[in-house]
Amino acid sequence: MGSRMQATNLRKGMVVLFNGDLCKVMEFHHHTPGNLRAMVQVKLRNLRTGNQFEHRFRSQDEIEQAFITQHEMEYLYSDGHAHHFMNTENYEQVEISEDDLGDSSAWLSAGVKLQVQFYEGRPLGVELPKTVKAKIVDTQPMM
Repeated sequence: MGSRMQATNLRKGMVVLFNGDLCKVMEFHHHTPGNLRAMVQVKLRNLRTGNQFEHRFRSQDEIEQAFITQHEMEYLYSDGHAHHFMNTENYEQVEISEDDLGDSSAWLSAGVKLQVQFYEGRPLGVELPKTVKAKIVDTQPMM
């Protein structure tokens, strides 16, 4: 679970519980149109399905912020349907499905250390490092 907060405290990158699903705030806009009441327009991405949608909250609406933990883990290997990671502190291993990783899986290579995000003990996804060392093995000839 998490803590409840007003919709005006939402920020891009936060993970919240919305309609029973974990959602990441992709965009956040606070509006006060003319003499009307303030509102918050957000774009959310459902972390289970990957679908994005927009929702409008009244400024006094409360929403539950999810308590997300992160652990440094090392990428080990992929077995075709899941990717395997090892906790660098206690050597426990977890697997994350291809669907949960999404486009991040293209940047994984054996031995890379990264932050794995957990919610209630279940891995959600990874936070990739800001830079990645890669070797170009093939390129098109110059024209």
